[in-house]
Amino acid sequence: MSRGLNIAVLYAVAVEGWLLRETRFPGHNVVLYETGMGKVNAAHACTLAIERHHPDLVISTGICGAYPDTGLVRGDVAVAGREVYGDEGVVLHDGFHTLETIGIALFRDGQREWFNTFDLDEQLVDYATGLLGCVSGTFLTLSACTGTLVRAMQYKEMFDPVCENMEGAAIAHVCLMTRTPMMELRGVSNIVQDRDLGTWDIKEASKNSQQAVIRLITSLTPDQAPKQGLPLKERFTA
Repeated sequence: MSRGLNIAVLYAVAVEGWLLRETRFPGHNVVLYETGMGKVNAAHACTLAIERHHPDLVISTGICGAYPDTGLVRGDVAVAGREVYGDEGVVLHDGFHTLETIGIALFRDGQREWFNTFDLDEQLVDYATGLLGCVSGTFLTLSACTGTLVRAMQYKEMFDPVCENMEGAAIAHVCLMTRTPMMELRGVSNIVQDRDLGTWDIKEASKNSQQAVIRLITSLTPDQAPKQGLPLKERFTA
């Protein structure tokens, strides 16, 4: 008899998970973790989720700030195609440089090295964007929210992100280390510019991101559960 998927859903704060907490997912074992804000909290919670529940898939969700001129507006949902640490590196006279400049990798596996960037599984990304009808792109993870348009444009030039948050790359990092399939999707609460909370809509962004997660999970059937050790990505069809 086939079984459903073990899925761990991670979000930082309560407003990002209220709808998920009220939802049941027949056929799947879904666990929810309210991680707390920031990289360390997210990495810690992700590690606990993987050790305790051995998920077939980790989904990171919540709100984000979209960068200008990406086509994203408040309320939109975006899917991460790549996760990037935006703070780790070195600042020289000519500006910020990533960890590749100093030659210190965050993770090594054989001959491969990962510095600031974690590319996510293309098949999973294509599945989610096709299902949800949304865009994908680079998600930038920062320790401090960007509150000026000048700084936003600097990040755009350095990393070409579609949005920023404070947890995603840390979760991708842990999932890479443990070889756990991972996705991230977020709702846009604001445009990254000179900070004006009056232009934000956290409630709508949180609702839309959670609805997208619910739609994604419920689109999977128990027949897509692991069979003969096949990677989860081989069980997805767009």
